[in-house]
Amino acid sequence: MQLLLQYLTAAKGLNTADKELLKSRWGDSDPVNIDLSGMDRPLSDASSADIVEYIFGDRLETPQRTRFILASTGVGSIVEAGWIGPRADADNGIDTLTTTKDFHVWCIDREDGDKIMDYPDHQLAPRCPFISDHVVRRAWSDELVEGIRPRFERESPHYIEHLINEKGSADNLLAAMEDDTIPLYHCLARAYFLHSRNPSRYEVVIGAFGFVQSDGRTFWESG
Repeated sequence: MQLLLQYLTAAKGLNTADKELLKSRWGDSDPVNIDLSGMDRPLSDASSADIVEYIFGDRLETPQRTRFILASTGVGSIVEAGWIGPRADADNGIDTLTTTKDFHVWCIDREDGDKIMDYPDHQLAPRCPFISDHVVRRAWSDELVEGIRPRFERESPHYIEHLINEKGSADNLLAAMEDDTIPLYHCLARAYFLHSRNPSRYEVVIGAFGFVQSDGRTFWESG
């Protein structure tokens, strides 16, 4: 999830004193979920210094604090959604099928027992704080798939062309897929490129993947 990655980068950029201030004011949960609804004035009436003071306890504005505030004020709801499960509605209150970047796409090989054709599990989300060795994938409902498929069919040729140009040729891109050196975070182009090589053999699957935790819960990283 891109927002979570932005949060992790922003949090790491804070100095030690700011990290201690956050812990004393908001607890030591990670990620910190900043709820601006507790301010004593409407957000539209608050200055940037007012927001900094509400979060950190003083009015010192720094680029590092600004980046953290922008990343942290929405990350809590995103992370919470990751524990709930894969997407169930076209409009889930966070985004819609028209705008979402929260999805995963892979192929199954119809000629090899529906073998999953995807990034290796360890490459799916190497920076996810909830990564584990147990990965699960789940297809979206037919309604969601049909709702987003036209968008993917429009967009995928452009992403595929970008990767072919990066690798030098379509054959080189296929070789990169086979030896697991295709650039990360290009699941859409990866799946649709493979499908385009043999549509009857490789079926595109749109859905979600997650990491099963030691307590049995699953964190749905994408989708």
